[in-house]
Amino acid sequence: MKLIRCNAPQQQVDDILDALEAFEISSLTVAAGGERSRSGSSKAFYRGVEYKIRLTPTLIVDVTVPDYEAAEVVRVLEEICATGTHPESGRILVLTVDDCHSVRARRIA
Repeated sequence: MKLIRCNAPQQQVDDILDALEAFEISSLTVAAGGERSRSGSSKAFYRGVEYKIRLTPTLIVDVTVPDYEAAEVVRVLEEICATGTHPESGRILVLTVDDCHSVRARRIA
């Protein structure tokens, strides 16, 4: 099993979920996150006061897939997440899952 983690802008998550429907996905999680770029923080104004934006809001998509589908899932994610000419517009991590446990709620009688 492989865990594939992708940082994606919020507007791309629906496209990612639509593309992943074609695969046999055993686990998928979407969580809020923030990404810091190497180019530094940008500036914005709120009520006339300037402040730094240190983290760009992103969503983190975690997908667990069988080993034989990992390369194809990564290829699909790369196609969707390639948004521009900046060389570091996103990140896709592929991790090996040695063991997986399902946690269920206990029933209280």
